[in-house]
Amino acid sequence: MRRPSVLLLSLVLAFFLFARAGGEEVRKLVAVPDFVLEPAGKILDDEMGVLAASMFVPALQKRFRVLPREELLAFLQKKGYSQRQLLSDNKAIAALKEIGVSLLLMGRIKRIAEGKYRIEALLFDIEKGTIVSQAKKRIIEKTGDLTNACREMSAELVKVTAKTSPSPVPTAAGKTAKPAGADPAAYEKLEVEIRTNKGSFVIRLFPREAPVTVQNFVRLCRVGYYDGKLIHRVIKDFIVQMGASDAAGHGNPGNIPNEFNDHPHVRGTVAMARNVRKGGVSHGAQFYVALKRLEKLDRNFTVFGHVVKGMDVIDAIAAVPVRKEDGNPYFPAEKLVILGTEVRETAEPFAPPPMLPPMITLKTKGVIVAEVATSKGTFRMRFYPRKAPKLVANFLDLAQRHFYDGLEWHRVVRDFVIQTGDPDPDDPSFDEAPRPVVREAPSDLKHVKGAVGAAKSSEDTDINSSSQFYICLKDLPFLDGKYAIFAQVYEGMDVVEAIGKVPTDASDRPIDPVYVDKITILNLGDVTPPWEKKAGEGDLVPAAENTPYSKIVAVISTDYGDIKMKFYADKAPRTVANFINLARRGFYDGMYIHRVVRGVLIQMGDPKTNGQTAPPPVPDEFDNGLSHYKGTVAMANRGEPGTATCQFFINLQDNLQYDGKYTVFAEVMEGLEVAEKISRLKVINVNGEPETKVYFSVKLMTWKE
Repeated sequence: MRRPSVLLLSLVLAFFLFARAGGEEVRKLVAVPDFVLEPAGKILDDEMGVLAASMFVPALQKRFRVLPREELLAFLQKKGYSQRQLLSDNKAIAALKEIGVSLLLMGRIKRIAEGKYRIEALLFDIEKGTIVSQAKKRIIEKTGDLTNACREMSAELVKVTAKTSPSPVPTAAGKTAKPAGADPAAYEKLEVEIRTNKGSFVIRLFPREAPVTVQNFVRLCRVGYYDGKLIHRVIKDFIVQMGASDAAGHGNPGNIPNEFNDHPHVRGTVAMARNVRKGGVSHGAQFYVALKRLEKLDRNFTVFGHVVKGMDVIDAIAAVPVRKEDGNPYFPAEKLVILGTEVRETAEPFAPPPMLPPMITLKTKGVIVAEVATSKGTFRMRFYPRKAPKLVANFLDLAQRHFYDGLEWHRVVRDFVIQTGDPDPDDPSFDEAPRPVVREAPSDLKHVKGAVGAAKSSEDTDINSSSQFYICLKDLPFLDGKYAIFAQVYEGMDVVEAIGKVPTDASDRPIDPVYVDKITILNLGDVTPPWEKKAGEGDLVPAAENTPYSKIVAVISTDYGDIKMKFYADKAPRTVANFINLARRGFYDGMYIHRVVRGVLIQMGDPKTNGQTAPPPVPDEFDNGLSHYKGTVAMANRGEPGTATCQFFINLQDNLQYDGKYTVFAEVMEGLEVAEKISRLKVINVNGEPETKVYFSVKLMTWKE
């Protein structure tokens, strides 16, 4: 039995909907009410007013987003207005702005003589109070001519707007654009209450990072779209998803563009569902609430809000047993339904969870490398951004979106290459990331041992895979000029070779799968690149007294291996100075690690463990913009401000609950796996004291110039 090859596909594709293609532009929203009949109810069947309006929709959709008729009717009913009032009542027309409507189609069918009817239609700009375009009136003498007349008139309206109105604002996946009429400050003052048959929860919004999504969500809530919709997917310790009409997840008012941002998926995060095979769009209505930290989803789904009240209700929903129905294995065994929604202003302060660190890009200063952790060990790669800028930029982006985490090395050819990056090796139709392929001609870089290249379907094309890459197990000169090299393994080639020796089947797929556990993009800082060291030189040398703190590397030596960390001297100067001064006088040498929490943290620096007394407290530097992400190092204290002295801990997972309580001052560069191994030691008391004493020392080093 094979382990699922891709965590994202096994968990996310199992419940996120297939989204309709399109929705790549931020376009104005137009309301299309039924045409008004004059005299009412005497000249034509009322359904003809509905038909006339529907004939305008296809043409309007080419340039605008069209508000679904049922949403318009629900909103008007909630406000106490009729469709007829939209022809002349300024208050009714202005009310449409509440749900983001910018344009209104005004249509009328009027009897002018026995058997003769005049059709009128115009497009009205609600915000400006002006007519955008007006179609030439049509006279018809039989109802059968109605549809053709409406189609012609709709084409006229759209043709005029194409000449006079501004072009839509293109929005690429992962970027935002301010939608018409959106005021981030106004939306930040809103809260949305979702009432369910299990209780209510309240959401605050992120309009600056996800303006289109927030405006769309608020509009749907205001028109009552979610009333009666199901909570249709419950995945234990993962997410609760809602907004569908049935178990299969049907019901979509129209896709919206992705607005990936740096808000992390923590407990209470609210984000839009999407089908990961549809690269540029999110579902127009369905959203989910995260039950815990979900790093794999960061920057892959549009986070647009956070639950500030009622997580106990979400937990109660998450506790409901599930059953399989209509192909959905996570459908609740008891009916869970949204009873209603309310959008209201609030004066309550709201501090969202800390943002993720900025993504490392080609513009980031410093030495950038990739650390590839596999089930066979860890190796590191350097990049060639000048020779293959598109491929390097693509790889950096995918790796930091956790695309590769959990993938198989799906192709291993002994004495040739190892290859990964296929999100679903069992599905030939889905063999790369759902994103545009990268065009990059091969450079003069050679296929030497350890070279990393972009896979492609054949030698005769310049179209590379958008995600798959291979590593050469030996020099392969016959591939030079045919495939593009973009990186090189500079450390841990023995791990690559070990993967290259695993038994495979007839299709070159390992019989016992080997996985990419995680790819981490690291910025080593302003140092001499490790691969540029001369033969015989050590990587690190003792730091001098005058070595700038930003260039010092602390090496924590233990019986289980070394842990190297760099300092945030600019963000936590007093804390860094305190640590370095203590290390310089040998304060930490001979201590042992006194507290471990499996997979969470390890703590050290207790002066009692080597017979010393604690130094004076160091001032707190909580508000330095650093968060407790995996691999960061922070000062411990006694649970009160101003009590940090010498003890510190290493975060082995994202511990954002510690933000504002403990000062982050450093980050592990190498050896995090050593800390993780130590955290798994057996403990002997509730304080987390390890049964095995792990002694350590701290040396201050710097890169040899």
